[in-house]
Amino acid sequence: MEELADRIRGTLVDDPNIVERKMFGGVCFMLNGNMLCGVTKSGDLMARMD
Repeated sequence: MEELADRIRGTLVDDPNIVERKMFGGVCFMLNGNMLCGVTKSGDLMARMD
């Protein structure tokens, strides 16, 4: 789980509108208060699709 989360952090680190939160037993990345993507406790990527 942490390896994937670290890769996402590395991509999103420069955006001041991104906030990281623990959710669903994993970690979630929020953009302006809305879920952008996350990593579940089993290490799966979850992404919001419109």
